[in-house]
Amino acid sequence: MVDGKKRVEHIPNELVSDVRRRLDEGNAYKSGVAELMAINAQILILERRARKQQEAAAKKRTAR
Repeated sequence: MVDGKKRVEHIPNELVSDVRRRLDEGNAYKSGVAELMAINAQILILERRARKQQEAAAKKRTAR
């Protein structure tokens, strides 16, 4: 899509394999980025949980 509009182009037969290869590479890249984003989200969640546990433990220590 370009500017929110679909764009259709005719691909000559001799270029189909090259275009397919580029599409596959682009899709693999997008998949890798999505996986990294998911990993980063999980790390963020784990860090928040750890921080909350540390804060709770610190409150228990100061309450004594």
